[in-house]
Amino acid sequence: YDRHMPEEINRILKLDGGVIIDSVLDVALLSKLESEVMPYIDKAAFGFENFSGQNTRRVGALIARSPACGELALHPLINAACKQFLEPFCDAYQLHFSQAVSIGKGEGRQPLHKDRYVWGGYVPYAVETQFSTIWALTDFTKENGATSVVPGSHLWEEGRSPKPEEITCAEMSAGSV
Repeated sequence: YDRHMPEEINRILKLDGGVIIDSVLDVALLSKLESEVMPYIDKAAFGFENFSGQNTRRVGALIARSPACGELALHPLINAACKQFLEPFCDAYQLHFSQAVSIGKGEGRQPLHKDRYVWGGYVPYAVETQFSTIWALTDFTKENGATSVVPGSHLWEEGRSPKPEEITCAEMSAGSV
């Protein structure tokens, strides 16, 4: 990858709160990921409430289950961007969790939320608590459940809700992050 790309990723993150990087994974790795992860997804139970999805399957502990997922966790571009993003707030960083999500037909949209809420309300917004990635193993479209995002909302005052026209979907092709 271009050694300046982590800076560009972080520049966009600061403005928009998210960025899509196309074609990070090749077809061979996508195939390997599918063969290693799908048997676990096929056996997973559906969610039991609206937030996790009642027609959605989730599987965790992917690093223990899939060597290919370990490759994603160690991806040099993503780790370089992560290090740069979190470095002002910590001495080191670690992988918090890994999860595969398979959204079933007819599933409703997940309510809008901020991932940082997992840490509670006691961490000041000036402190970045995490660097999250979503790897597309299949094409992500609005129709099949691509994540809803509100670009720039990380800069809003607390309590502001988005207008419908401010909400978009993180549509991306398989192999993107």
